Amino acid sequence: MGGPGELISATEIGPAAIAGTIWLTLLAYFAAMTLILARAPGGSDDGRSARRWWTLAVVAYLLHVAAAFHFHHRWSHDRAYQMVQEQSGFGPGIFITYFFTLIWMLDAGWWWLAPASRERRPRWLEIALHAFLAFILFNGAVVFEGGPVRWLSLAGFTTLGVMLWKRWRRIGARVSEAA
Repeated sequence: MGGPGELISATEIGPAAIAGTIWLTLLAYFAAMTLILARAPGGSDDGRSARRWWTLAVVAYLLHVAAAFHFHHRWSHDRAYQMVQEQSGFGPGIFITYFFTLIWMLDAGWWWLAPASRERRPRWLEIALHAFLAFILFNGAVVFEGGPVRWLSLAGFTTLGVMLWKRWRRIGARVSEAA
């Protein structure tokens, strides 16, 4: 920590900003997904709470990207590319991160600007979007991280997996009862 009277030193601001924003991103993502998965298919719940958490997750993620680019990469795409190359052995993976960021922002914007349209989007698109976002977040928080963020994220993803499995079972039971 910082010296007398300081909560945090100038050299600790960057890592704290990067870590704090990803913690907030993950917390908001897990809260949003819990609400999304708990929502009854075709139910009367309008999803406002989920939408707020989803938006908070995106905003926190954008702050995380900004903090990482400012404090770690010094606003250099080449430095970010090199870090991805060192971590994963695939530097062009940085473009997958850029695509992830764009897709998540567009989805959150869609939810605010045209919620009824977003609600009616094809099921395959909904599944593809959430699978892609979860895959990237899982890799970032579990595969390429360590310590508490890894284990708490793994617990969060396990919880979401159980919720998804239960949801599929409920939907399957209703389909077989209707048949």
